Amino acid sequence: MHPERIECMVGRMGHAVEYHKDPKTKVMLFGKQHGKVNLVLHGTAIEQVNCIKYLCTWLDSHVSFMQQAEYAASKATKAAWKINRLIDGRKGLTPKTGIALYKCLIRPCCEFSIATWATMPEKGTKLLEQVQGQCLRAIFGAKAHAAADAIDMIANVTPVTLRIQQLCTLEYVIIMTKPQHSLQSMLHDATLLSTPDSLVN
Repeated sequence: MHPERIECMVGRMGHAVEYHKDPKTKVMLFGKQHGKVNLVLHGTAIEQVNCIKYLCTWLDSHVSFMQQAEYAASKATKAAWKINRLIDGRKGLTPKTGIALYKCLIRPCCEFSIATWATMPEKGTKLLEQVQGQCLRAIFGAKAHAAADAIDMIANVTPVTLRIQQLCTLEYVIIMTKPQHSLQSMLHDATLLSTPDSLVN
């Protein structure tokens, strides 16, 4: 949608918008086109941004979720540092304890709401795989060039790509088993109403 049209629409409904002055309020355009929106609500100019953190997930204007992947990898790396302090090469924590700590403290940082940003670019997935590989190598005291696939198998840890598929499948099953009056049903009905009959049949 063109920026001028957005300004016109917001201007028309501005009297119905309950707005409180909050520095967290932002405006963002989605899509490949970069435009400037001069949005003013109740005399306050709203800052336009290219990405925003919403419900602990970074959302960018291109909906690529690459920034969210980098954010998740950063949080997981910081969590790994805390565990690495307990590891001294092949000494310290046992591999079993290290794997348990990885699954409880580190992996959740990479998996938080991942079903919503699983469409990230391949380099985002590679980044998460790199974090998992570094953590498992440190836990087992393996060399830096040890194969990630072999480490995953020895540690009995699901590879990142398969893990993402598992979590997305689980979320899908949860949505599909919701009652008929749920949001899933309403979205399904709305899709049928907006789809031409030729495509539905």
